Amino acid sequence: MTDRVSGETITVKDSTRPLSAHLAATCVVVVAAAFSPALFAGFLWCDDYTVADSALMQDVSGLARIWRGGFTEQYYPLTYTLYWMIHQVFGAVPLPYHAVSILLHALNALLCVIVFRRLFPVIAVPAALWFALHPLQVESVAWIYELKNPWSALWMLLAAWMHLRFIERGGTACLAGAVVLFFASLLAKSATLIYPFLAALVLAAESAERASGRSKPSDPAGMDPGRERRRRRAFLSLIPFFIAAFASAAMTVWYERHGTLVGGHEYPQSLLERLAIAGQAFWFYAGKVLWPVALAFSYGRFAVEWNHWAQALPAVFFLVLLLVTLCSLLMRRGGGTPVALAAFLIALLPVLGFVDIYMFRYTFVADHLAYLPLLAAAPPVVYVLQKAGEWMARRLCPSARLDGGSSGVGDFDLSTSLPQERRLRRFSLAIGRLHWWILIVLAVLTWRRAHQYQSEEGLWREAASGRNSWLARLQVARLVQGRDPVEAEEWFLRSLEVQRSAEASASYARFLAGRGRTASAFAHFEEAIVLSPRDTRVLHSAAAALAGEGFLCHSLEHYRRILELDSGDEIARVNLWSLERSLQEVLRRLESLSPLVEAPGAGVEDLLEFCAACVSLGRESEASDRLNEWIQERPDSRLSERLALVLASSIDARVRDVPAACDLIKELIERTRGTVASVQETAARVFLAANRESEAVQHLVTAVRLYEIDQEPDKAHVCLDLLRILGARTPR
Repeated sequence: MTDRVSGETITVKDSTRPLSAHLAATCVVVVAAAFSPALFAGFLWCDDYTVADSALMQDVSGLARIWRGGFTEQYYPLTYTLYWMIHQVFGAVPLPYHAVSILLHALNALLCVIVFRRLFPVIAVPAALWFALHPLQVESVAWIYELKNPWSALWMLLAAWMHLRFIERGGTACLAGAVVLFFASLLAKSATLIYPFLAALVLAAESAERASGRSKPSDPAGMDPGRERRRRRAFLSLIPFFIAAFASAAMTVWYERHGTLVGGHEYPQSLLERLAIAGQAFWFYAGKVLWPVALAFSYGRFAVEWNHWAQALPAVFFLVLLLVTLCSLLMRRGGGTPVALAAFLIALLPVLGFVDIYMFRYTFVADHLAYLPLLAAAPPVVYVLQKAGEWMARRLCPSARLDGGSSGVGDFDLSTSLPQERRLRRFSLAIGRLHWWILIVLAVLTWRRAHQYQSEEGLWREAASGRNSWLARLQVARLVQGRDPVEAEEWFLRSLEVQRSAEASASYARFLAGRGRTASAFAHFEEAIVLSPRDTRVLHSAAAALAGEGFLCHSLEHYRRILELDSGDEIARVNLWSLERSLQEVLRRLESLSPLVEAPGAGVEDLLEFCAACVSLGRESEASDRLNEWIQERPDSRLSERLALVLASSIDARVRDVPAACDLIKELIERTRGTVASVQETAARVFLAANRESEAVQHLVTAVRLYEIDQEPDKAHVCLDLLRILGARTPR
């Protein structure tokens, strides 16, 4: 039999025989033990709306919506069906999901052994374990959202096994089964579309090897007179696989574009930008495959400019490598090296940046994107490690004889009477098994990496420290904002320093709005909308914040924009209907108040209600002018309070004047001698708008005390809630 990596003719046991129960159990136990710490991980990023809180997981109607499409980020119905089944049996508990993911990954290791025994019999077991135990795989196994990686790979490897049976033995049933299994893998995750390309590469390499005369006479396949017929049959059998792959690719691109991608500056625009990303991403993955250290849950985004050598050089080297690999394949030079490089390139191609995927909003590389590329990299890497170990062993002990075994482990002849020579040969034997020692190291690194997934905050903090990942910094801010607002704001600002992203700006805006800093909040909402004008989530957040502050007209405009982008958004439709009714009521009330406020001696309550109606209708300038007129006629503290709030929190830049609002409220406090609770509360809100939180906290504490004296507990509780949001110590 000929090994596909080395091209050497070897004598091994029948590779079509089933795996022994001992070997299968060993593989499962080793893989499960390495990933066992992931069992105790919780729900991580995206797991909440995908599984834990998803309405699709609740009943049979959710399963129907999963297969109908349009309710998930990508159309992966087989993956969401697996989520649904686990949820129906165990509920929203993370442990069963992690157990299923580890089991699927262990089964993938077994299937790799079965497939590799037919292609790379010498190194089948260590290559399969290298794929399964690599630390890059932890993210795919420990993150529930990426359970689709081991799930889709399971179907793809089953399809490969059936396809190999068809190539070896024929039979329409085997081919039909392989195509059905491959189609199932595409329904689990479309990244498996690389299979027919890898299969075509292996078949072409084998044909080229035979055509060049490197096939040995002892190779039974090489002496088979019907080999040309089987070769043609093998190539023709790839046609349905290619049809399914291209159909899945087209559907995925369409679904990403119309379902999950919202446009904006996050995605590369030109071919040069995509080449720059591809070059840096390729060398990143190649480096992590060979040296899996400094892994992170989120990495910083690459620069995509060609005007600096640090960004251009990786892309240039990538293009040179691509050209050399292609020429070597066409000229049939270089043995198995260009085939191995081509396989790795094919496996990486979907994630190198030539097509947009949702993850590119945050980073151009991720550990989970290397799940299938590791499958292509495993055989050549293990082969090189094996040969390196044998070479070092022979250099160390030239007199030792190395006998090749079917497992890829060399056995030295240790027959000698000299103790020193025996010790040297034993040491040489250990060196000769270098690839097995590397597997042990990988298993330990994987076990340690899986431990880190038990703490979501620790995972994000590790990714945020020393890396320019705006997403990691943003997630740390979100996780700590409930217990430490000061630290949270620092992380928000650090995230925005790395990249002015729409998501970070919108999250910071929601944080500011919750702390009463409305003017700054609305400014960041506007920035987020400019950065990503088609992101309905940002528009929803801005609309809700505006409505909460009484700016109904501005909120209405955002909901209308949402419906222009997504006419099927029922939440926006209901909120728009509610706002329109509210504005009609406000308009009618404003019309009834107009003659009252024009009459001499109008009541202060009517004047305040008139101003509130003007703000709701977006007529803030009119409200400000009227308040100034009325304050000159009658210096009432309630009118001054209202004017200070309008000046401090107005959306209209022509009206907003925070310094004037601060001066006005200070004057009002002096005039009332600090004994009016409502004035103290208004002062706190004005100072919050001015980003002067320490002064705002002092006025809130005073307002709570005065409200309690005045026996107004409801208003006191409002101030106490705001103090808690600000993270201040509340008065007893």
